[in-house]
Amino acid sequence: MEEIAAVEGVALLAAGLSLSRLLGVSDRPAHPKLIEATGWVRAAVRNPPVAAYG
Repeated sequence: MEEIAAVEGVALLAAGLSLSRLLGVSDRPAHPKLIEATGWVRAAVRNPPVAAYG
């Protein structure tokens, strides 16, 4: 994630349905696996600042 967020021109990283499906929890948005993974996305976009969705 950090490497993707660092690419010049990247303004948004989205973590949504595809991430939840990958983790096998697409029907459980509050599942601990998904919450942890979206935390990784949020951490990756902090430096450099990139918008996160999901």
